Amino acid sequence: MNRNFRKIAVSISITSVVLILGGVFMLWFALEKSFWLTTRNICVELSDQEQLVMISIDEQATYPNSMELKMTGTINGHGLLKFGWSDTSFYRSDTLRDDFNIHYERLDWYSDTCYFKYVPLTATKGDLNIDCKIFSSRK
Repeated sequence: MNRNFRKIAVSISITSVVLILGGVFMLWFALEKSFWLTTRNICVELSDQEQLVMISIDEQATYPNSMELKMTGTINGHGLLKFGWSDTSFYRSDTLRDDFNIHYERLDWYSDTCYFKYVPLTATKGDLNIDCKIFSSRK
């Protein structure tokens, strides 16, 4: 009787492991096929003139829901950097000076586009690197 009990216990253990691994694989596959990540890296040379940059999500993406944004660079004075969902409506504004490093993690973002506007205040030159990741559903 003890021998049969061990065979049944081993059989149940193996079946459980197979079912768990199969479930994990199916969940991973479903998640992999349902989400899309749009990644953009833009380098802009800054001057004493306003500049506007626009990015949009990939064609395979739909229904954006969040964004991760890193903006780094150097400027020889002061300036403003704004970003938003249109070229006239901006979500956030940051003051730039010297070496700057601005990082936003997992912002709520529901627009297919993102506009970045640089406005020089006292600056005449610099550089700006924008690393943007927009998380969406897959079409």
